[in-house]
Amino acid sequence: MVGIALSTAGCVLQSITRNDLAEPGIIGINSGAALAVVLLISQGKDYYNEIGSFRLFLMPAVAIAGAFVAAVLVYSIAWRKGKVSPTRLILSGIGVNAGITALVTFYQLNMSGGDYNR
Repeated sequence: MVGIALSTAGCVLQSITRNDLAEPGIIGINSGAALAVVLLISQGKDYYNEIGSFRLFLMPAVAIAGAFVAAVLVYSIAWRKGKVSPTRLILSGIGVNAGITALVTFYQLNMSGGDYNR
């Protein structure tokens, strides 16, 4: 079931962008999920404290929310005059990906060593 869902999502993404090499990492969806999880981890106490089962089960939901926010951001930037062109979608996705990756790196550099290892 997971394989069917992933292949369908990949097929939809590649058909929307009209690019056989398109994948979520290029257009910033993965980095949006990573930023959300990094923000969740950085809100906690020290690394040496236990994560707790609630936060452990909260991480996938936060990652999905971060990916959704990044996808909406990319789509809203690519939107122009009532339509979205595939080239504009990919280029805006690459820009959003670079910006979010910079934010993730910034937060990771400001974390303690133990939090960074998580």
